[in-house]
Amino acid sequence: MSSEKVTHLLTRLNAKISNVQKIPGGGNVGVLSFEDICIGLAKIRNRAASELILAKWLGYDSQIVESELRDLLSLIAHKEKWNFQKEETIGRLAALAIDEEIVPRKCSKCVGRGSYIKQTLRVDCDKCDGKGVLKRNLSEKARYLGVTRSVFTKTWDKRHRRAGMILAEWESLALRVLSDALFRD
Repeated sequence: MSSEKVTHLLTRLNAKISNVQKIPGGGNVGVLSFEDICIGLAKIRNRAASELILAKWLGYDSQIVESELRDLLSLIAHKEKWNFQKEETIGRLAALAIDEEIVPRKCSKCVGRGSYIKQTLRVDCDKCDGKGVLKRNLSEKARYLGVTRSVFTKTWDKRHRRAGMILAEWESLALRVLSDALFRD
């Protein structure tokens, strides 16, 4: 597990680490082992939530998350009688949501930092609104699903946002459990 990914995960968890190790050249670094994370992940009861953390924060394959999301969206689609012509559209909707959540596109202007130096001042990036990542526009999302932009706007945009909310809920659940497991005072 790369130290950059662990640091990113710890930042997300607002971790307070008591195990510190001195590093050459001065300073300290928090120590968290792969075993620590495995123990924390084992406490997450929702498989999709656990797999989402593995995929997003630790670089593992996202196929299980995509499959779980596709199955859930398919259940929702049938229950709510979504009108769609191809069953694969649900799979593509899940893939689109996963792609945006797990592999966001870095902003080319700020290189994913959310801000940049202009003359001597640090300013928020206007291209990505200070987020560091770019979202697909409506036309790109529609093309990905194989529908027109107007059909996407009228029908699929709400469903796409719902898929994103499901992923956010899974992530929030997993991070809460993982944080409790790793950083009890």
